[in-house]
Amino acid sequence: MQAKTYDFGSGPVPAHQHPNGRGWVADSARVEPSAYVGDNAKIGSDAKIGSDAKIGSGAKIGSGAWIGSGTVIGSDAWIGSGAWIGSGAWIGSDAKIGSDAKIGSGAK
Repeated sequence: MQAKTYDFGSGPVPAHQHPNGRGWVADSARVEPSAYVGDNAKIGSDAKIGSDAKIGSGAKIGSGAWIGSGTVIGSDAWIGSGAWIGSGAWIGSDAKIGSDAKIGSGAK
């Protein structure tokens, strides 16, 4: 995996490309191997992405966010720092979810 840094607004963060989809993941984030992280998607520090979640191309997941198993995040969506998205939820392309927001499991 190629090493890189990226900046979510609070300074550069060490990151690597996720092998399933090639999006960028902060080294301190935990992304399950079965999750898909699309091209140019960015997963911030200390974020957690559950199994079989799908993060669309260009999406940005803020630091400390929690994305449940089987959740779909559309292309170019923005999920704020500390947000919690329950398992099986569907967040559309270009959606904006604020910091510390809570979206229930199975929400569409």
